[in-house]
Amino acid sequence: MAEKLKQPEDMDDFSDRNAVQAITVDGKVLLFGGQDSQDGKQYNHVHLYDPAGTTIERIHFKEGKQTPPKRNSHTFVKALDKAYVACGANDDGPLKDIYAVNLQNFEFTKLVLDEADMLFPATEMHTCHVLNESELLILGGRQQPAGTTSHNDIIFTDDIISVNLQTNKVSLFGKLPTALGSHISALVDDKYILVYGGTNGFRFFDSLLRYEIETKKWTLMTKYPKSFGGTTFFQDGRIATVSCQVANDFVLFFGGCSAEVDYAEFLVVPFDHVRDSGNFNEISLIM
Repeated sequence: MAEKLKQPEDMDDFSDRNAVQAITVDGKVLLFGGQDSQDGKQYNHVHLYDPAGTTIERIHFKEGKQTPPKRNSHTFVKALDKAYVACGANDDGPLKDIYAVNLQNFEFTKLVLDEADMLFPATEMHTCHVLNESELLILGGRQQPAGTTSHNDIIFTDDIISVNLQTNKVSLFGKLPTALGSHISALVDDKYILVYGGTNGFRFFDSLLRYEIETKKWTLMTKYPKSFGGTTFFQDGRIATVSCQVANDFVLFFGGCSAEVDYAEFLVVPFDHVRDSGNFNEISLIM
């Protein structure tokens, strides 16, 4: 039986919050941002948690170094010796910034984006992946279109936006089958993107969709693994599900909520099942 992890005793300024994003660094967990749902307070704190110990250490920004704004509903992804914080939202609305994080000293550097081909929109409630260690893909979310300022202009989007990590050039990579936010996704073999759930502002979705990057084709999972038997993941559409990709073997889904119910349920999606095109069919209706 696996040893139960101890609850940290020294939290070092780590208070109650949600919408925190985390990555693993040398066996430890690096956390950034989030908000307190009780008072609405938002954070740009960086904390490092060591599962083998009993402390959470706050990493303070150094004087004279760049400091990212407070935020929630952002993404935090790793590529080689760096990580990237992309967009999110705070009291000013959706954000349109991307920060590279040096994983040796945890310093943040704001990317100067090349918007010659496409203006980069302020975005929250999206998902994000690093493709081939060279391209940051931002999928869907709620978007403040470039050139607009009113919160009434914020919409769910079907854009898949690419940021080249060598040139910082912004371009349109592809499209989702529908506008979508608060979904989850996984990158498989740098060949497929798997998307589950989310909302377009009108309904909640409960489908597993696969995007084949080379052909830019979306398909719907119509054959499920036997391990899916009895799950409620496909009975009610849901948002705010948590996902964790384990090596290159499977992705773990947990929880989420429908319009009326919060869930405490796990679902394991094997990547071998995702790789088999026989488990997917063309999409005849929107999700």
